[in-house]
Amino acid sequence: MNPLFVGVDGCRAGWIAAALPAVPAVPVLPATVDTESVTPSTMVPTLTVFTSIEHLFMTYAESAALILIDMPIGLPDASLPVRECDNLARKLLDAKRKSSVFPVPSRPAVYAEAYGEANARNRETVGRGLSRQSWQITQKIREVDQFLHKYPEARGRLREAHPELCFHGLNGGHSMAHNKKTQDGYSERLRVLRSYVAEAENFIGEALSRYLRKDVARDDLVDALVLAVTAQAASTDCYRLQLVSVPADPPSDAHGNRMEIVYGIKG
Repeated sequence: MNPLFVGVDGCRAGWIAAALPAVPAVPVLPATVDTESVTPSTMVPTLTVFTSIEHLFMTYAESAALILIDMPIGLPDASLPVRECDNLARKLLDAKRKSSVFPVPSRPAVYAEAYGEANARNRETVGRGLSRQSWQITQKIREVDQFLHKYPEARGRLREAHPELCFHGLNGGHSMAHNKKTQDGYSERLRVLRSYVAEAENFIGEALSRYLRKDVARDDLVDALVLAVTAQAASTDCYRLQLVSVPADPPSDAHGNRMEIVYGIKG
């Protein structure tokens, strides 16, 4: 069976998964997107929306070699109040994209039932308040945390990634210049994606025709696809892309989940 490489992003409908099969071994060795032409894969991604992360993982349990997810996995607590991976990711990104890596809530805050309670728990646990932006994704963080507690064997194949860091890596170490929700931002990200997946634009367009914007946004599709592309491209020598973790030797949180963010760099 040809293994799949899956990118996952949260969306209002649940979870959106873009899946790509492994690239056949061919002697294509580009350097960077900016300076040399990358031969794109002609394989068409598949898209599925799931209502739960457990259903998603079980669907790909036999077929996926790697699943990258845009959701915090290793959570801070009183003993490790700051995630080094977040600080390192901000240092790698250009000034305009640093803010896309926002502070991750502590585990006690993630399990709070209301924002005020979460804010207080976060301040008590790690010494800082919780932003509304972070609060908005606590339910999804909690869902992933509960899933990995139930299925710890999934940790090796379900790994945290960040779309902006993945674009930075695929684009030869150059961050995106525009916000992803703008047309300029979409166009520059599509340019990078099409360098690796020839059908990227058709994939996104077809998906947009299938789902309402209240359920799946365009940037959800782009983020899921760049994670799948990163996982796929790093699996072959064709693109000289190596999957790396920041930090290189990540600590684990109190539940044994790695406090890391992975992305691809040109090797």
